[in-house]
Amino acid sequence: IILAVFLMVHFVVWVLVPMMRANIPMDAAEAIVWGSEWSLGTNKHPFLGGWLAQMSYLIFPNPDLSVYILSQLCVLVGFIYIYKIGRMFMSADKALLSVTFLEGTIYYSICSVEFNVNVLSLAIVPMMIYYFYRALNSDRSRMWVLTGVLMAAALMSKYTNGIFLIAMGLYLIATEQGRAQFKKTGMYIAGIVCLAVCLPHIFWLAQNDFYPFVYLTSRVSVKVPSSSFFLGPLFWPLKFAAAQVLAMALTWVGLCILYCVGGKVSWRGFKKLPPFLTMMGIVPLLIWIFLSAVAGVKLKSMWGFAFVSLIPMIFFHALDFKDTVRFRKGGILLTYAMMALMAASCVGTSLCHTSTKANFPGRAFASQMKTLWQEKYQTPLKYTGGDIWFTSLLYVYLPDKPRVLIQMNPSAAPWIDINDLQTYGAIVMADNPNEYAVFQSRMNAVPDPTVVPYKIKSKFGKEKTVLIHYGIIPPKSAM
Repeated sequence: IILAVFLMVHFVVWVLVPMMRANIPMDAAEAIVWGSEWSLGTNKHPFLGGWLAQMSYLIFPNPDLSVYILSQLCVLVGFIYIYKIGRMFMSADKALLSVTFLEGTIYYSICSVEFNVNVLSLAIVPMMIYYFYRALNSDRSRMWVLTGVLMAAALMSKYTNGIFLIAMGLYLIATEQGRAQFKKTGMYIAGIVCLAVCLPHIFWLAQNDFYPFVYLTSRVSVKVPSSSFFLGPLFWPLKFAAAQVLAMALTWVGLCILYCVGGKVSWRGFKKLPPFLTMMGIVPLLIWIFLSAVAGVKLKSMWGFAFVSLIPMIFFHALDFKDTVRFRKGGILLTYAMMALMAASCVGTSLCHTSTKANFPGRAFASQMKTLWQEKYQTPLKYTGGDIWFTSLLYVYLPDKPRVLIQMNPSAAPWIDINDLQTYGAIVMADNPNEYAVFQSRMNAVPDPTVVPYKIKSKFGKEKTVLIHYGIIPPKSAM
């Protein structure tokens, strides 16, 4: 009952709080655009996130509500399966707080409002880990099939979720229980199922020159800043590790308070930590850090989303609370205190900080762009192109649902017929002249830009002005 109440409260709070924004987050709008094409891949990620965003948008026609509901459903599914994992290794009270204390981790609260592949991973990765353990201990073919499907789902959400598959492979090799699977059929069934589900996307990648990996490599850096001379190759991995610690700051505070006020508490340490929890809760994060150190690669802090899911569980396993009633009550009170602080922080940011994305008047902007089109041409707006943020807003908020040529780059949107776009025309948008010049270099039909100022202001924040550079490719019927 306590868990069910927590899940309901979390859902209501984190669906309603972001509704104060002027429009949906950029990643969420982009995901809806991807999903509208029902392609087997996108210019950045596999297809699953986009498909789910579009499905939610079709169910809930209000785009804001659709993505906030979808995000929190992902979080709730993750919570449920983290609890299920915890019950396999500890008491119900400890498993419960292993879930609720994630409320103090920004990935499960503030950052969860922006639906993207990271938020989707919060659901799929714990599911995969849970059924992998069930498969190991039951030897049922059904469990291995389900594990294979979830392995594929993890990969079709985000390529870097493959690190969890590496950790699963290491568990099979490093433990007696795992090595025993090599003589059975289950793990091979899981591998075949995973490959079969991923195969259509692999073919899509081959047909599109593996373009998403261009984005992936552009998101990393191998240049070590001069300020890190003494740390050398350790700079980026240490920075990434520190970012994960900071992301969980309120969870750490909650653990410390509970340790002090939770009654008789003893520290058992990590020696008795089950190998499975070590391998699935710690090793994936260590693999990230190791790869960063070896390759000198800069990791984005947000890449740690699903990689910290089991950290509170690991610490609760290491603690022994004698007064279970006090432990449970104190933990629940701390949970709601963390939730209140996170929600207040989010509301305060919306009201007082003028965020270019959160406070941009998306609906009014989309309507004005449509008006500018209609003043010249009496045809539906079928295409937009350029900046993914502006173009996504037009798709999300206009009834015409104009299709998007991402960055005016046919390779980034292989589903767009360029000849058809030039036939029906398009609005091209950028947020700076240099970006617009790039769009002109990619398509000769893009005219010189017109600059429109847009004022952005939160309720109590300072006013900002954004300059939007746009041009209209006329439909051939008007030429």
